[in-house]
Parts: sequence; C-alpha cells; structure tokens
Amino acid sequence: MSNKKNQYKVFKVVEGEVIEHSSHNNFEYAVIQRDQLRKKGISSMMMYRGQIVETDVKKIKLMQEGI
Repeated sequence: MSNKKNQYKVFKVVEGEVIEHSSHNNFEYAVIQRDQLRKKGISSMMMYRGQIVETDVKKIKLMQEGI
C-alpha cells in the first residue's frame, strides 16, 4: 500500500471549487493528467505534500554552499 501523503495529487477548479481529481505516484503521470485537464479548458494544478508543484520535488537537491 502506497503512502498517500507522498503522492502527487491533481486538482481541478470548477466554478471556484477546488476538487481532487486523481492521485499519482509518478510525477510524469500527474503532469499528463494535469495537461489533459488544461487542454479541456479546466483550470488544474498539482500538489505534493500540500504544496503546489510545477517541478518534480523528489529530484530537487539542496544547493551547495560556496562557488
């Protein structure tokens, strides 16, 4: 069983209401789902651990100090 907290969730906005649409373990699948909704003219966004994300947060690494 997967940890729902760590899933990318796709939300759609219909008449001002934010509705959870689907959950994905894979960032690419979530992007595809979000883009399909946008192509249909539905405002949509992706969230990971409660934060709106446009990039795969699992691939982001802390910047190294110094030059």
